[in-house]
Order: sequence, then structure tokens, then C-alpha cells
Amino acid sequence: DAKVLVVDDNAMNRKVFCSLLGQTEIQIRQAGSGQEALNLTKEMLDRSIVFDMVFMDHMMPDMDGVETMQKMRTIPGYDKVPIYVLTANAVTGAREQYLADGFDGFLSKPIVSARLEAAITETLPKELIRPGRTALADRSIDKTGTEQVPASGKDGQSPGDGNTGVENLPMVDGLDWDFAYLHLPDRQMLLESLKEFLETLSYQADKLEKMIKSDDLEAYRIQVHGMKSSAATVGIVPLAGMAKILENASRDGDAETVKKLHPTFMEKWREYEKKLGALFADAKEGGQGTDGSPDQKTEGRQDGSDADARLDPARSKDSPEDGADNRPEGKSTADSEMMTAMLTMLQTALEEFEVDEADGVMEKMLSFDYEPKMKGLVKNLNAAVKDLDTDGAADIIESIRQLL
Repeated sequence: DAKVLVVDDNAMNRKVFCSLLGQTEIQIRQAGSGQEALNLTKEMLDRSIVFDMVFMDHMMPDMDGVETMQKMRTIPGYDKVPIYVLTANAVTGAREQYLADGFDGFLSKPIVSARLEAAITETLPKELIRPGRTALADRSIDKTGTEQVPASGKDGQSPGDGNTGVENLPMVDGLDWDFAYLHLPDRQMLLESLKEFLETLSYQADKLEKMIKSDDLEAYRIQVHGMKSSAATVGIVPLAGMAKILENASRDGDAETVKKLHPTFMEKWREYEKKLGALFADAKEGGQGTDGSPDQKTEGRQDGSDADARLDPARSKDSPEDGADNRPEGKSTADSEMMTAMLTMLQTALEEFEVDEADGVMEKMLSFDYEPKMKGLVKNLNAAVKDLDTDGAADIIESIRQLL
């Protein structure tokens, strides 16, 4: 029965947060910015609903987590609501500073599921928590900080059978499956998050490129911080490490170091469009890299036709894909009137923060075929919607309308 609000400008972080609590009956609402969180909180209050607990990202553009938390405290009913800060900057003294700022607790990112569950069970009254298939208390953290799993093990496997849930996954240069599994302790959740990382990879890089050209180090710092968090969550540790160096340099006003390292970071970041594309045949036509040639760097790759079967040995290339709509090979095209209607529905959903509805409209739009220029715009629109970038999505929607 607990109602929880998670506030993070990074869409993948929000999705991971929701997935980690997916087996409970906790009701979760999402906000992609500080202002959106305040608007949603007031909207819920108009319906006599007060969130029982709030998780707030620290580094967000326009209004950071500290300012958002302080403004939220002035809303009736929120002076005593537990608000935890989410941050990837878990440095010495950070916890004390956040508590002094007015937060009730602290969680470092990438989030470890047992720590999140512990924060909830230790903070909320027991009558508000109704576990689903797996009780929140099933996992704990020992004194060394290691997540302890009950005898059944993760993914229902016995700890003694040597199967961690990431066995048989193809080797990808720079991707540490075990590190990713620590934060995404479910094989399907891990692969879905990695796929979403791939789908927004180019969009995030383009945003950072614009910021380096504008010489806005603060905006650059916030964007690269989010990229660091995303890369770390899915286990691409080298990218997260480079992003951290750039984040620290931009924080310190060291423009020379930022401009020197930025091109290398962008090159390495964009390389993963090809590296990860080899894992998902449905994300790249025929499982090919960005240059149209098969990616030979992923160990175990035979061809692009059975990427999902290789990711999940239980599935064969002859079995239907999860979520497949069984359309004939050749997508239909959307006429101008239909496109205009879908764009209007999408824009309304984004303006009213109806995330599920926006995702549904976007899924419908992606089911059609487009000429190359329109296809590129729709792809960028999908990335903006996933990132809950309402301003960016509005600009793309206008570009599509002009093209119709």
C-alpha cells in the first residue's frame, strides 16, 4: 500500500528503480525533473494523496535535488515525509552533508537492490509494505557491504550450482556482466536496461556535444554525470571511469582538461553502439554495426539472426520473440492525418506527465515505416521520450510536423 515517488532526470535510472521493486506491491510514480516532482506532488495532494516516501536524485538540470527537496518540504504534509537522496558521488562526508541539508537518508548509485529494500523496510511502517512474490526482507547486506541472497539464490538458482544468471552471455569488450548483475539482479532486467542504454546512447552523446560547444561547464557536468551513472549501472566500467574524470574536471572549472579528454570519451562512448548492436538483432538491422558491417568483436557471434537466442539460451531462433507483434515482414506506413493525431496525443501525454501513455503512443509510432529523414526524427523522438526530455521532444515533434 506504500506510495513512493522517484525523481531522476535519467530515464534508465528510474526504470531500474521501478524494476528493483517490481515484485512488491509498492505504488511508484516517476518524475524526470525537480519541477515535475513538485507539480506531481501538488497534483496528488489535490486528490488528498501524500507520498509515503521520496527518492530524489541530487544532480539534475535547472533544479537540483537539494533545492527540490527544500521546496517540497514547504508543501502541506511533506514536512515529515522521508526523502532519500540518490547520488553517484558517495564521497567521505557526503552522508553528513545531505542529512544537514534536510534529507532523511542516502543511497549511492548505481543502486544495489538490497540497500534500496533496506531503506524502505527500515523507514516505512510495516503495515504499508505488502510484499509480492519475494519479500523485501529476503535480501540483506552483511557487514562487508555484500548482498546476501537466500538459499534459492538469484533468479531462483542455487548458489552452489555455479550459475549466476550471467553465464553464457557473450563477452563484450569493456562490459562487466558480474558488475552489472550486482545492480540489476535479474537477467531479463539487465538485458532490458542494456538495450535501453543502447537505444539512447547516440542521443545522450549528441546532448553532450552541444554542451561542449556552448562552453557551459555546469550543464556539461550534469549531463556527463548522468552518462556516468547509466554506464556504471549496465556494467560498462571504462566509460563510467572516463565520465567521472570529465565530471570532476567540469566541476572544478578545468575547461582545458574537459576539451582535451572530451573527443576521446565521445569516440569510446559511440563505439558501444556497434559493440552492443551485435547483441540485439532487433536494435540494429540484421545485428549489424553502425557502419552496416557485421560486428566481429563480440565473442560467440555467428550471424545477426539469433542474437536474442544467444542472450537467452532457453529461446531458440525459431521461437517467437517476447513482445513481438507478429506483423508481416514489411511495416505499413502512417499517413499524415494519423501522424498528426499521434503527435498530438504524445505531446499531451508528455505535458501531463503521463509516462505510460507517452510510451504507448511512441510504441505505436515505432510500428510504422518511414522515409530516411522521418525515420531519424522518430528515432530521436523515441530517445527523448525515454529520457523524459519534454523540451527536446517538443522540438522534434515540431520538426516532424513541418516535414508532414
